[in-house]
Amino acid sequence: MNPDSLAFRLGSDLIKELKGLLQPGMTEMPPFSVQQKIQKKYDVDRRHVYNWFHNRGLRVTSSEKR
Repeated sequence: MNPDSLAFRLGSDLIKELKGLLQPGMTEMPPFSVQQKIQKKYDVDRRHVYNWFHNRGLRVTSSEKR
């Protein structure tokens, strides 16, 4: 998925919040519970949040893989 088109579809407020979760040196996505709160707050599909983090090189923690 093209990161720019995804960012455009998600909107600037959501992108700002997602960027606020990033920290230098991060390799894993924020916990599922954090992602779920954002999904509910902005009423977006979880795949979009996952793809946004994945496009930044972050991966799901091994403890949260299903």
